[in-house]
Amino acid sequence: MNLEKVLLGHVSRLRYITRCSGCFTVHKESVAEHSYYTTLYAMLIMQYLAFDETAMLTGLMKAVVHDTEECRTGDIPRPFKYSNEAMRKHIEDAGRVASEQVLDEWFDGDREDTRWCELSYCWAYAKDDTPPGWVVGFSDYLSVLSYAAQEILNGNRTLFQHMGGIETYHEHFEQSKLPFEGVQAERARGLVQQAGAIVRRLAGCRESAAEGS
Repeated sequence: MNLEKVLLGHVSRLRYITRCSGCFTVHKESVAEHSYYTTLYAMLIMQYLAFDETAMLTGLMKAVVHDTEECRTGDIPRPFKYSNEAMRKHIEDAGRVASEQVLDEWFDGDREDTRWCELSYCWAYAKDDTPPGWVVGFSDYLSVLSYAAQEILNGNRTLFQHMGGIETYHEHFEQSKLPFEGVQAERARGLVQQAGAIVRRLAGCRESAAEGS
């Protein structure tokens, strides 16, 4: 592993690359901050769902690297990325190349290194249909929800215009099939419902603001 490249290479830029660059925000959240909260939420959820050590390690690795490509691509707003299927595929293909370039720095271009292969897999399948992948995808959403909530509760009314996107994002988890059974499924569904309560609270703030304007 090339420690100098890990510390000073492309991935170090994640602390400077901001999210939500197309709208006014009280606090400029970096991709590194977002990745931290995604990983924190993933860890807590996997503990709550009683994942075994192997599944938890896989989930944590996926959470940590899920946005590493953005050190080269920058943050691409979700509404734009998902507005066209062909464009989404091209963006994801470009992201894959960017993530591989980051790994090349870390492992001096040795793509036969098992660590290179493992991290490449974790990036490519960070939010797949496996239990760890679901947790990472849900935690990614929770990080967005938490940030939006903090902005709105701190008086940033311009974020109301993005509530429709957040509500649609939440509906995905309300409607999609859970990759769990039994107690795990009940607990995961309960977490989705709790997140929904927060979304409705924010929607209520939006309606109150509209009535008062």
